[in-house]
Amino acid sequence: MAKQMMPSAFSAKCRKVMKNKRLTHIQQIGCDRIVDLQFGSEEMAHHLIIELYDKGNICLCNNEYVITAVLRTRQDNKEDIRYAVGHFYPLEICQKLSEPVIEFILKRSEQP
Repeated sequence: MAKQMMPSAFSAKCRKVMKNKRLTHIQQIGCDRIVDLQFGSEEMAHHLIIELYDKGNICLCNNEYVITAVLRTRQDNKEDIRYAVGHFYPLEICQKLSEPVIEFILKRSEQP
């Protein structure tokens, strides 16, 4: 297999946007298999969101979580959400722990 001479459009966009920026924050979104890598801070921040499930995906977002580049554009028909350039990344639907589950985990962690 021959190597590509030019990087993909997604790679080129990531390189351009994150050039000379430092990784300032890493967090897991909800309790889902999604990692948010923040480069830069405040208005100049960009987020590289890595989805580690199914076929996986990587989204580059600005400081307001508007997608500026995406490795795989896709549509989630169940949630009526589009993962595409210009759309907001759906942080609100990422899996969150419910109160009963949190209480159960806390009780189990206190037992000898």
